[in-house]
Amino acid sequence: MKPFVLVAGALLLTSLGASSWAQTTPPDQTQAAPGTPAVNTPLGDAPGPSTGVATNGTQGTAGGSTTGLVPVPDYPTAGLADVRERQAADQPVLTLGDAVLQALRNNPTPQAARASVAAALARAGQAASAGKLQVNLSGSESNQRSIIGGNSSGTGTGTGTTVSTSNGLTGFLGGNSAEQLSLNATLPIYSGGRVKNSRKAAEAAARAQLLESQQTEQELAAQTILAYVSVLQNQELLQVANSNLDTSRERRRVAGVRYDAGAAARLEVLRADSDLSSAAQRRIASANGVAQSKAALNILLARAPETPVRVESIQTLVLPTFARFPLADQATAIANGGDIPTSPDLRAIADNSLPSLGASRERINAAEYTVDAQKAQKKPSIGASLTGLLRNPVGTVGRFLLTGGLSVAQVLLDGKRINSQVDEARASLDIARQNLTGQELQTANAIEGSLLSLDSALKRQTSAETAVLSAQEALRAAQLGYTAGAGTQLDVIDAQNALVSVQTDAVNARYQVAQAQVQLAAATAIVGSGSATGNSGLGSSAGTGQSSTVTSSGANQNSGSLGGTNTSTFNGSSSTGSTIGNTGIGNTNIGGTNSNF
Repeated sequence: MKPFVLVAGALLLTSLGASSWAQTTPPDQTQAAPGTPAVNTPLGDAPGPSTGVATNGTQGTAGGSTTGLVPVPDYPTAGLADVRERQAADQPVLTLGDAVLQALRNNPTPQAARASVAAALARAGQAASAGKLQVNLSGSESNQRSIIGGNSSGTGTGTGTTVSTSNGLTGFLGGNSAEQLSLNATLPIYSGGRVKNSRKAAEAAARAQLLESQQTEQELAAQTILAYVSVLQNQELLQVANSNLDTSRERRRVAGVRYDAGAAARLEVLRADSDLSSAAQRRIASANGVAQSKAALNILLARAPETPVRVESIQTLVLPTFARFPLADQATAIANGGDIPTSPDLRAIADNSLPSLGASRERINAAEYTVDAQKAQKKPSIGASLTGLLRNPVGTVGRFLLTGGLSVAQVLLDGKRINSQVDEARASLDIARQNLTGQELQTANAIEGSLLSLDSALKRQTSAETAVLSAQEALRAAQLGYTAGAGTQLDVIDAQNALVSVQTDAVNARYQVAQAQVQLAAATAIVGSGSATGNSGLGSSAGTGQSSTVTSSGANQNSGSLGGTNTSTFNGSSSTGSTIGNTGIGNTNIGGTNSNF
């Protein structure tokens, strides 16, 4: 397969990099321990409590009693998921285009579809051969031999003795042999349309199989794109969880220092422990989400699920023309803030270009030709034949014999067999027509659902980004109140958890935009199990407290919904701003750096 050209409609993937609302460690939080920096953790490599700065409350600068203190629990890291991420760090970057190309080349599903096309073309050739000249050559040889036997006799003497005599020989005597060579040629002259319609039915079935193969490749390409985007989404959620863990660990350290100094109650330390435990659990779940999504991507690429893989951040999602995404341009226009086309207009585009609908129409054509072929059995069939015979020895009519003939066959009585075959073919035709109607309805529903999903995802993205700004301000106010003695640590923890929640919503909202764009671009008519690729839908329902699942060839990939962010990096530029910036479809201000998409 030649590499496809990534020139089809580009789907704008708004800010598919590190979180643009990257949260810095609140300055007021460290006032209890001046000069103590927050821990900045690389992706997938968050240090455990044994290497962090958290204490059990007795190492504060003010000293203090250890009576009644609860040591910081030893919270484990994600373990195997973190090992997988470290193994991927040294791997070459897998681009989105390479991932789609590898899936189309190596995944067994499209390969099986292509083999089905070859089989269908072979059946079309078989059907066409029935109306062509047939020439057969045959030969035979025979030998005849005579068997000659002797005579024997016996005589009794009455004295108990017997006298026997024999004469002649037993064996082969004489014989003859004959050889014959025959050349026969037959040519169908008239079949009532049976051969012609059978050939056309087989050709239509082959065209349908080819379109179904293209549909399979399109579905696999869409699944691969979604799996790739899911890896990016889970990695960003892991950054949120890493930052939240760092913040919780620092809060626990400050609580221990305050308790040692006699400036806080033991309850403050216990609350900080509980918050740190929750942050550790979120981080484990997020790291596992990254590993699961990479395993799903590897399965689509026909690789072992544990194969290390490193993806690159993408700004613009370009769909390959080879995969034939009918609505790519329309999805791009909507993502760029253009007017949303009407559903009938989008259905017209899909109706003309969606491979699955074209395959259903070819199945109808094949069924119609099959009906005509069955009807043709009631008509006579005429054929001509010519036979040449070469014999040795020479017969009474000579050594060489040439005969020609014309045959006519007409079914007179068949017990209604042909009528039953015609009825069966008509029923199959009706099934094919109803299947097309059902697919058209499913396609219309997929288009309308994708339009609604894309529109709502864009609205949720704007709302989530606004919520992040509000949550960051609320956290800052809670920290100021706590420092001034007008608030409690519980207020700060609640504000931090609220920020984590809205940051997670914002991450998921931005990737839901991308997922909706892919859905609309593909506009597949597959709505349940049973497709050639095992795809059970191209949707995703990531959100706060929910799990986004994409089923790909039997593999599940889960997008976590937990975390909080501190600092991040986008395309090599450090993003430490405390605001999202002005986000629009086309350009986003990330940490004070303008990025064009």
